[in-house]
Amino acid sequence: MRRRGRFFVPVAVATVTVALLGAPASRGEPVRGRSRTLHVPEDPRSAFFADLVRLQAARALGNRLPPAGGGDPLRPSVCVTIAMDSVQIWETAVVSLKGAAFPRAGLATCPGVCSVPLRDAALRALADHMEYLEVSGMGASAGLSPRFLILADAEIPYETVLMVLRSLAATTAGAPPGLDLAFLTGNGIRAAPVHIPPPDPLPLRAAANHMLLEVIINPGGRGYLLRAAPFYIPEPVSLAGADDLAAFLGHLHSRDPGRQTAFIAAEPRTAFKHVAHALDVVRRELPIVVLKPPGALPVRVTNR
Repeated sequence: MRRRGRFFVPVAVATVTVALLGAPASRGEPVRGRSRTLHVPEDPRSAFFADLVRLQAARALGNRLPPAGGGDPLRPSVCVTIAMDSVQIWETAVVSLKGAAFPRAGLATCPGVCSVPLRDAALRALADHMEYLEVSGMGASAGLSPRFLILADAEIPYETVLMVLRSLAATTAGAPPGLDLAFLTGNGIRAAPVHIPPPDPLPLRAAANHMLLEVIINPGGRGYLLRAAPFYIPEPVSLAGADDLAAFLGHLHSRDPGRQTAFIAAEPRTAFKHVAHALDVVRRELPIVVLKPPGALPVRVTNR
């Protein structure tokens, strides 16, 4: 295991797994009604990246990772965990949370409000990770790019998740790093790529007839409000639950299969599990999802 500063590069997998196995038990209480529970494997010597992620999730979150019906295979990434009391990069806590929220003292414009301690720690960890991939022959030459995998407690507020995503997005110049949210499925932990709004509104040509679909999660996760360009949805549509949402999105997609993007918004204190559930449903029809705070869409429609 090679170490730079406070972060480890997983050159020797066994060292990380031993550290995780020796860590304290999960801080969170189990979420009732969940049957998918993570267990620490008996033989850490067989662990690779997916196993390391499973170990970290078991140690830090127990069975509090949001469930989903499916997702993408995990890709080599820097693992960031959002627990109720801290944000961790792998097993190292880098920011303490108060009431599941970031302390104001460490916030700044990155651009967009972000956590400076988390951004700086993630920057160092990402540099170590990319160096490790290059040394092992899995770097840019093999098509791998900077990427974070975010494990989040199902009950963490949505605004805290957005803060983490903005902080991680500020670690690269130019194109942002890949951002994957982790979910617990019947096939283990899987990932859902997400995007966040750019600092400035994106200019879109009116002639391109963009769908501009926004799925707004009602307070407490009780249904959805859908808005889009008038050609697709003339008036906002209220939907009672996930089945209605899936059916409506399927209808929209059948009308115009070329559209791939949707926005998801929720109130700041909405539990992440509700956002995760909506994301799982939306991605079945529209694979490119932008997570945003409440308010206007981050676009500017022009006639040019």
